[in-house]
Amino acid sequence: MKKLIPIIFVFVAVCLLILFVSKDKSPEPAVPQIVVPRTVIPETISKNTDAQDMNPYQDDENLLTSFIPLRSNETLISTLSTDFNNDGYDDQINAIKRSNSPYIILLIGIYNPRSTSYQRTAEINTDIIQVLTFSYTAMDVTGDHRNALIYSGTTSNGNTVMKIFRGVTRNGEFVLNTIGDFISDGTIFIQQLDRYDSYDQDLSQGASFPVWVYSSDGTPNSLDQLQTMYTWNAAVGKYIKQTETRVTGTKIVAEELNRILDGTVETFAEFLNGMWYKTSNTEEGIRYLFFDFDAKEIIFLLNDTEEVYTWVDSNIRRNGIYLSTINSSITNLTRRFDITLTDIDEIKLKIQDDVRMIISEGTLWDGQYKKLGQNPTQPAASPRIDIAVKIGNDDASWQTDDGTVVTFGKGTYTASNETRSDQGQMSFMVIRDREIIQFKSDTKQAFFDGAYLISYHESQDETENTTIELEPVSISPVNYIPLQTHKIRLTQQRFTSEGDISQESQNTADAS
Repeated sequence: MKKLIPIIFVFVAVCLLILFVSKDKSPEPAVPQIVVPRTVIPETISKNTDAQDMNPYQDDENLLTSFIPLRSNETLISTLSTDFNNDGYDDQINAIKRSNSPYIILLIGIYNPRSTSYQRTAEINTDIIQVLTFSYTAMDVTGDHRNALIYSGTTSNGNTVMKIFRGVTRNGEFVLNTIGDFISDGTIFIQQLDRYDSYDQDLSQGASFPVWVYSSDGTPNSLDQLQTMYTWNAAVGKYIKQTETRVTGTKIVAEELNRILDGTVETFAEFLNGMWYKTSNTEEGIRYLFFDFDAKEIIFLLNDTEEVYTWVDSNIRRNGIYLSTINSSITNLTRRFDITLTDIDEIKLKIQDDVRMIISEGTLWDGQYKKLGQNPTQPAASPRIDIAVKIGNDDASWQTDDGTVVTFGKGTYTASNETRSDQGQMSFMVIRDREIIQFKSDTKQAFFDGAYLISYHESQDETENTTIELEPVSISPVNYIPLQTHKIRLTQQRFTSEGDISQESQNTADAS
């Protein structure tokens, strides 16, 4: 019994100790934390940070780098690396523009292996202003494993130019030779011929590439073209004329129509792409259609209103195409197009609306359409005459068919008849090689209204009168569109020294 009591006390003490320790280690109740919002300011990129570090995946090949030292007034447009002097090292040819000239310049830099640098060696001044029409490349056109520099583009007067150069080093001096110089109002291209495998292995020379030049024959009201082939002549060191063939306009039109009607939607859609205008319009204004096959859209334009239709489906037929469209704003408005190809720049359009109701608006869009800014069938314009000088003289006046007498001065005009009198200012402009006269009246009784296309018919003998035909047109900065209103014909009235109208002109006026 005496031994049992101490054991009980020890047991109780151990239990109390365990209970005390476990109490101290028990977790305290969690105190709710108050979250205080704070503003986070992102760190900006240091000004000294390299752009390449910002985008480690940036492609170095897309960066334009000129190895040729440029001057302060020169702007780099594009670069080309090629072995131009046939020394085994790549040279650099840069297209640049200078601040004092609108024309593109080709800057040739020949690599110097001794100094491991590119030296400004030669410049080629081109006749091209617009960068979008300019291109240049290097190609072995002669077949003797020597690269030639070729550039082409469109000049400000609309002609196409192509020039071919070769560069060699003779006695330590670089020499630039022009081996081809072509200009045309049509197209110019290099025909690349097949070459044997031995040429690719540098075991033999290859066939030289001919240059084809298409141009108009210069005959008024003619669609005929001259097809000229130029071939490389090693003895002369230049391209010379080899053959010249006349291609009739009807054959050109037939070939183009066959190309458009090749049975594929893509080809016909490519032909439709762009702006078209209706040739017969009402007083409401000119109706335009814009086809965009890539965006699957057809846009109707009339004055300030615009309707957009989604190009849904296409079906080719023998001489045209059927189109199904849906109005982008009114999805239950379906419009079907029946388009017939009538010429290489003209179509006939028939529209059918399907909304389960009668709509007469669609019929107003039916009719013939011509492509804006492209008129291959239009004959080449005759050489421009200075009509401002022709009609702005003091020795003649002009009379219309209704008896109105019109006189022209330097920038002014007067028009008068028995019922009204008008005067104002006039100005001349040239659009697509045709002269346009624009009138602005100073009175409320304007005889002339807007712009007119001028057709000048000068008399060749004393029995005929010189006439001017003024056709009303709507003009834009790049084009003009004839309006469906009456033309004005002016007949020249000759004066004698006494100031009277000559008997011949008077008889003509009386007959009118």
